Amino acid sequence: MAIKGGGAAFAWVHAYGSNGSIIDDFNVSSVSRNSAGVYTINFSSNSPSANYAVVGSGEWGSGGSYRRVVTCGCGENSTKQTNRVQIFNTNPSNTQQFDPSKFHCIIFETA
Repeated sequence: MAIKGGGAAFAWVHAYGSNGSIIDDFNVSSVSRNSAGVYTINFSSNSPSANYAVVGSGEWGSGGSYRRVVTCGCGENSTKQTNRVQIFNTNPSNTQQFDPSKFHCIIFETA
């Protein structure tokens, strides 16, 4: 993975799904929970363009037996701007948006 330049991680965040509170991050100023499973990630420094890639994962469960879920999807109705991105967390068993225990999201600059 590139450390700097095209393809580098521009920002990343590890946050709680219940309220968007940040556990740890790089270049993220805040996370807002908009509704169940829908979050806006605000960048500390703007991206050069809104042409970036977003990947991530989420987790939920109890007693240490967490199950992974597809997350951080940018759907056709999501906002992807130079200062923020909207992401969705989806339960793979029923495709409904929901708040995971925690989620992780990485934003990569594109060349």
